[in-house]
Amino acid sequence: MFVASFGGDAEGAKNPFNPFRKVVEISYTDLTSGRVGYDFNHDFMRPLVGIRGSVFSNWEYEVSIAYSKDRTPYDHPQGNSAAIQAALDSADPATALDPFASGPSGTPQLLQSIRDSAQHEVGLVTDQATIVQTWIRGPLISMPTGTVQSVLGAEYSSEKERASDNLFSTDVRLQRRSFALFSEARIPLLANTSRAGIGKLLTLNVAGRYDHSDDFGGKATWQAGLVWRSNDEWLFRGGYAVSYKAPQLQQIGGGIQGTFMQSGLIDPLRGNEPVNGNVPVSFGGNPDLKAETGRSRALGIVYSSRRLTGFRAELTQFEIELNNYISSPPLQALVDSANIFQGGVVRAPPSAQDVQKGFPGPITALNDLYFNFGEVRVSGVNLDLSYRATTATGEWTPAISVSNIYKWLSALSPGSAPVSYLGQATLAGPGFAPRWKGTAALAWQRGPLGASVSGRYMGRYADYQDLVQNRNELGNFWTYDANLHIDVGKVIAKNNQWLAGVSLDVGAVNLFDRAPPFSYNGVGYDYTEYDIRGRFVYAHLATKF
Repeated sequence: MFVASFGGDAEGAKNPFNPFRKVVEISYTDLTSGRVGYDFNHDFMRPLVGIRGSVFSNWEYEVSIAYSKDRTPYDHPQGNSAAIQAALDSADPATALDPFASGPSGTPQLLQSIRDSAQHEVGLVTDQATIVQTWIRGPLISMPTGTVQSVLGAEYSSEKERASDNLFSTDVRLQRRSFALFSEARIPLLANTSRAGIGKLLTLNVAGRYDHSDDFGGKATWQAGLVWRSNDEWLFRGGYAVSYKAPQLQQIGGGIQGTFMQSGLIDPLRGNEPVNGNVPVSFGGNPDLKAETGRSRALGIVYSSRRLTGFRAELTQFEIELNNYISSPPLQALVDSANIFQGGVVRAPPSAQDVQKGFPGPITALNDLYFNFGEVRVSGVNLDLSYRATTATGEWTPAISVSNIYKWLSALSPGSAPVSYLGQATLAGPGFAPRWKGTAALAWQRGPLGASVSGRYMGRYADYQDLVQNRNELGNFWTYDANLHIDVGKVIAKNNQWLAGVSLDVGAVNLFDRAPPFSYNGVGYDYTEYDIRGRFVYAHLATKF
């Protein structure tokens, strides 16, 4: 049972278990007295129906309709702050909490009374979306170097979101309709030119897309790339793309969705003095958000060996730039960078004494909304190696994939100095990255049967320093997955047209149930890189006809 929050309660000077005999701010968790359970359920459904065929003899088309809905009810015990504080202030050993105890922090009767009087945060979040997509693909025109292949398509979506919470007295209902038009073309510039010493193929790929939503407007984006195959073994490619992403529904809509109290903050504009008392913090959507935009560049080499049939190697260098990154900053970062997050910090008028010191007025409230950060610059290299070997026991494919991120720079606002978060976890700013990640896998296929095992590796990186200065390291961590695939229809009903396309997949993610290591990020583990669920076992039955 949680009997104190990470916000930092204060133990009274008269508490008989207080060795300091003065008021002490504390943060602790009592894990010996039985927890009040956090009831969290997530139900998800996603039916999809589609049809495909051919028109004009050599053109293909596809139309699909997908509907998704998820429902997440939760019941989160909050404890009883008044009862906890009263127990921390009590001078009676029978009714006082002892946060320094190695065992239970109070008598069974005291702990039971706090449990029974716990407040519960009860809420429900539902999301649903309907997506209709259609495209047509085929040869557009014939050229001396080959045929121009093209795709034309359109997409429509309707999204709805509802969130209610008794603790914050919220009932948010959001809705968005959007559509997109897109096109892509593959243009052969040179073909079968090996006699001229240039190569066998040079192709230009171009694509364009226009997205529009009824609550945010629209934007056109594009991408282009070149592919050059010099011979049967070597292929070179490069590309450039621009991106656009409108704010999510909950990021831009719904207004202020709730308020909570927060203590333990430091005000750098007032000589790093503690912010007095509990400060009301409001959270919710920000209607003034701008869309995220970006651009990316990539250069790659692919080698397919003729001497060692089945061996393939790919090396890709990439660079990504993001602008107006959308996120909700940590509270201390909000206070530290109030000039960047306009409207995030509310202050009282300065007193005469404040004016003499050059201080602004004291903080009276915080608006921890979604804000546009500045810029993110990421560069890295990917290496993929695989070998496909056909034997009497089936087809075996070992593979290794390694990623090295050698630059991760972010700035809180345009023009501000970028800070490197390569190998350094942080709550402030738009993320970070471990330097190394990789996967080692082995796949097997024989007729209707298939199986695979893989290990996922994450390299070392420094733990979060935002809340507690520490020398802890995270990463250097392996997790293992396994999967078994059976084409059931081909085994038991290959002559039945209705059952011939039935397949079954069973497997496990994090096969050995390895738990995340401890982190100083305030949650106890790094949720950006680790999965708290542990081992996840699944079964997937599918059919196609």
